[in-house]
Amino acid sequence: MFVIPNTVFRAGQEPARATEPAFLRQIQAVPRLLDDPVGQFEDTLRRIGWPVPLTTPIGHQHTTQQSEIVAANQFARRAHYALRQWRQSVEWFQGLAETDRGTLSRILGGGEIPHDDVVAGLDAKLDASTARLGKLALPLLFDLIAAGSSVSDPTTRGVSRIIGTLGPDRYRPDVASGVMVIIDPGGDDEYDFSGLGAGGVVIVVDHAGADSYAGGGGVLSVLVVVDRAGDDRWGGPGAGPSSAFGGVAAIADLQGDDVYDGTYFGQAAAVLGRSVLIDVAGNDRYRLNGLGQGFAGTAGAAVLIDVAGDDSYRADGQDDAFDRGGRVSKAQGVGFGSREGVAGGIGVLIDQGGDDTYDAEMFAQGHGFFFGMGLLADRAGDDRYAAVRYAQGEAAHVAIGVLEDSAGDDSYLASVGVSQGMGLDRSIGLLRDRAGDDRYVAGSLAQGASTANGLGVMVDDGGIDSFSLNSSGWGGGHWSGGLPGVAAMLGVDRRDVFHMRGERQSFDAVPRGGPFAANAPNVEGPTPPACVPFEASGAADANLADSLANAFPFTGDGPLAEKAHRAVRRALSRDLAAVIAAVGDNEHRGLGLFGVLRCVVKDQGSPEADRIIEKITAMLGEGTVAQAWIYAGALVVLERPLAAARPTIAALALQRDCTALVVAIELSRRTLTRDEMPVPRWIDEIVRRGARSPCWRAQAVALRFGDSQGAQLGVARRPTFLENDDVRRQAFPARP
Repeated sequence: MFVIPNTVFRAGQEPARATEPAFLRQIQAVPRLLDDPVGQFEDTLRRIGWPVPLTTPIGHQHTTQQSEIVAANQFARRAHYALRQWRQSVEWFQGLAETDRGTLSRILGGGEIPHDDVVAGLDAKLDASTARLGKLALPLLFDLIAAGSSVSDPTTRGVSRIIGTLGPDRYRPDVASGVMVIIDPGGDDEYDFSGLGAGGVVIVVDHAGADSYAGGGGVLSVLVVVDRAGDDRWGGPGAGPSSAFGGVAAIADLQGDDVYDGTYFGQAAAVLGRSVLIDVAGNDRYRLNGLGQGFAGTAGAAVLIDVAGDDSYRADGQDDAFDRGGRVSKAQGVGFGSREGVAGGIGVLIDQGGDDTYDAEMFAQGHGFFFGMGLLADRAGDDRYAAVRYAQGEAAHVAIGVLEDSAGDDSYLASVGVSQGMGLDRSIGLLRDRAGDDRYVAGSLAQGASTANGLGVMVDDGGIDSFSLNSSGWGGGHWSGGLPGVAAMLGVDRRDVFHMRGERQSFDAVPRGGPFAANAPNVEGPTPPACVPFEASGAADANLADSLANAFPFTGDGPLAEKAHRAVRRALSRDLAAVIAAVGDNEHRGLGLFGVLRCVVKDQGSPEADRIIEKITAMLGEGTVAQAWIYAGALVVLERPLAAARPTIAALALQRDCTALVVAIELSRRTLTRDEMPVPRWIDEIVRRGARSPCWRAQAVALRFGDSQGAQLGVARRPTFLENDDVRRQAFPARP
């Protein structure tokens, strides 16, 4: 599976061109990803230097007879140069970010991943030095699991040690250089890693007792822990022990019914770092607010593996600014990037046995976001998955999200939807259940669905299953912008039960999509919120940015959306420049503007609406415009006579933004009839510009133009997935 590198993008701009063919290669990997998602993720982790074994049982698989001290000595020698480079990067990062380890741990534990600090870490090459160090730290974890205890062995240069007692001990290491080894033979002990210095390295082996661990173990530091026995408690304020930001956390708990509690950023969480948490035995409980349980942000790789036991996982989250029906969890196998301009990492949760429960709300349970990759895999047992939205094998914005359940009678709930094998915006979302009598319940856009050129697949391989939706799914795809959106529901048969809005559906009425599609794919966009009557009176909006974000499309038709629509409409009438400033490069606010302008266009003929349209049309011809205004121009042109539309289309085609050229070609096509030949020269020039563009979306819409008009118009090349004539005819039907 091809890995898109962690990259910084310019705010408001499209990702680097190299990411576009990379995504196409990922699409080609879908059959392998469906067949063996765990193996594919394991291979991907190995390629980035974090070779955590996902496909084999984890336990005492190493046979070395060396002692714990000897294992620590070997690590210190092997990692000498990597440690020195990493510490230099940590020091440089602290200067760039103007922060320290304690402050960073508190910020992360409060649920915030500071974007500026992430960019500073990339500039300081903290991601690269941490990756090299992590590759050396992982074998140490497995060596310690298999090692014997011999406290009499001498330590090598740069390694210090503390030997505990059989009673209750308290440890608060403050090492900032060298390597500290703590070996505790027994007792109920307390470990607090919050006092670690930046650049500190601590290795812990605890042999027995009900112990407690707290503090951000891998926040600008390295923590390796093996707890051999006891019912332990992991968590506390701030980032958790198995968190990593600019560092490494590698933890194994070998026995006991353990409790993992935390606020945010823990239980295998990584940004600019590497984290692994392995629990080998016991009925364990995992609880946190969010950002954990296999969560990876930019340049991060995080893996949580629970080998055995009936376990429960819960992630609540922060309140959602867009009121989409749930809280923002970002947990349980999530790779998450920031649309402010940094790509996501690789987050994995593997549970190898037991009857387990997974509870989260949004962005969870095998989810990828903005060039991130997320996997949740459960290998055995009767399991229950509950979420709200963006979950259960779902991905958005050029990402990959996978959920695989290998056995058992399972239940899946996504109350709002956009889940259960759903791909959004050039993303791949996969859900595969390999056996059992299963039950799936979701709102809409679920159970094999795609929108905005995504790829969503749901596969249920066996059993008598039930599927329930409120709307859209079951293999319904959405094509837009001259590119495909593919969805498929595979493995179902006439024994299965289907309900739509509570009513039983026949098997033949289920679209299913893919190679077994009963219906053609949907080529229309989602239904936007309804327009509200314009009200000229009213006070100026005190927070125009919030109103823009609330206007469209996340809040639907509720009172908050209606209030926001009215406020933005008044602002457009009174001070267009203020609205432009409030939109900025923020895509959510741009979509809000798009929704309101759609209503302005509907009201053409009224003096207020015509004034707004005239101002926008003039603005589009004055210079480079933000992406939101490209869509605004498209809306305006769609309802204008050709004489008025032509200058605006030409202005859009001259913009540097790829989206502007795509929209200009689409608008040009709409001005023509099916048999209008030859194509006017000014349109021909725009289409040829798209065919020559390095942007493959522009190439695709240029090809679509030629297909719909019955002429090639000099198109030089085609994206691979559009070479098949049958596919193109299905996606781009000729205009009547």
